Amino acid sequence: MSKVERITKRFNDVINDVKRKALATLKTEAVKSIKKNFSAKGRPAKWEPRKKISKKQRGTNLMAISGNLSNVGAEADISNNKVTLKTNPLARNYARINNEGEITNVRIREVKVKKSE
Repeated sequence: MSKVERITKRFNDVINDVKRKALATLKTEAVKSIKKNFSAKGRPAKWEPRKKISKKQRGTNLMAISGNLSNVGAEADISNNKVTLKTNPLARNYARINNEGEITNVRIREVKVKKSE
């Protein structure tokens, strides 16, 4: 291996190491920021209060009743130089609807309950 090849390899190793560390830091900070947003009930401005709220949900954090939205994971992709945030599968549709402003209509249905003997 020539001197130029060794220098090039070393240079590429340093670049990849910096990328790995930077993406790891971004991943950690993104998840911390999201958790902090839920703790603060919105940042920089607080979330608007709900217009209608059930007795069961009074006094709860608007966006954290189940906790599913705040349960976010992150994945670093060094080859593409990006960090991808992954929402909890239970909250993906709800998050998408709220982010994109989709209107949904839920059909009322009858639920059969077995009588205990």
